[in-house]
Amino acid sequence: MGGVGAVVDPAGVLPNRDSANGGLFASAFDKLEGSEAMATVYVRTFNLKDSLSDREVIDYWQFLLSEAVPVVQKVNGVRSVRLFSGAGALRADCRIVIEMDDAGVYERLLIDPGVRKILGKFYGGLDLKTSTQAFRREVTPVLLAALSGS
Repeated sequence: MGGVGAVVDPAGVLPNRDSANGGLFASAFDKLEGSEAMATVYVRTFNLKDSLSDREVIDYWQFLLSEAVPVVQKVNGVRSVRLFSGAGALRADCRIVIEMDDAGVYERLLIDPGVRKILGKFYGGLDLKTSTQAFRREVTPVLLAALSGS
């Protein structure tokens, strides 16, 4: 990949580096001298489709554990991937929690060829009417200083 992209940051637009460690979607925070990356957690909450049989539910979870999680973990900047389920038969109140170096990793996930291959199967098992997603950033002294203007 050649060229330079841009990341929109509250402080302005910063050029992205084009390298194996950052790529097109490197975080703007990587560019700030002396700063640390702001860890971000992505949480996808979902129920599985009611139409899935018990065998299909087990197969879906096996797919997540043996195929999806390893592919996502290989994306640069992903720190961990964890799966959770509420009480019951692994059908409702499920969560995928991905801890990332920074919010820019989410964009890298979306364009990663390995991840793109599994997205159809991933979304195929979800009841998208109940699915939500959230991003949470780690509160650090760097964030506090940036938000307080100090």
